[in-house]
Amino acid sequence: MKDFISVPEKVQFKNPVLRYAVWSHELTHSTKHLLGRRAASTFGTIPYAKEELVAETCATLQVRNLEEEMRSLRGGELPEAWESYFEDYYENAVTYSKGWGGKFGFNVLFDQLLDADKKDQKARHLHSLMADVMDAFQLIQTGLHNDKPITADLRKESLEKNFIKLREEKNKNNDSELVI
Repeated sequence: MKDFISVPEKVQFKNPVLRYAVWSHELTHSTKHLLGRRAASTFGTIPYAKEELVAETCATLQVRNLEEEMRSLRGGELPEAWESYFEDYYENAVTYSKGWGGKFGFNVLFDQLLDADKKDQKARHLHSLMADVMDAFQLIQTGLHNDKPITADLRKESLEKNFIKLREEKNKNNDSELVI
């Protein structure tokens, strides 16, 4: 099992905010083992769609923090180029989310996730989704998991535990990926 984040080279980005967002998105995915989120390995399933929502939402929060910090350091103003970088990123984030929804049919999966038949079930799904976003965001912001610094050994141990847990879940659920 390898544990790494892959992001395109810096020269491939004309917008530094977009590069930061891609890095933040991938970094959020890397927190799933530490936080025990489902590994979501099967493309097009509800767990996969949920993981994409978690990663993109967390990346947007990271970008928003970056923008606020930059504005704070500059008395509330940003150079015009940076204003444009942030505007472009937010437009890209919306387009990215809509693209996944339409192109890959995730809109149906998102509807299943967010439009559950029972009101309390819908609330549970939304609560779970937002809890995953906030847990990942906090982990990235602090660099701590259960008050312990994140080390290579901690990541390896968590990765192995999550892998075993996923295997047990698949065996128990007859490999059903639609279980949330």
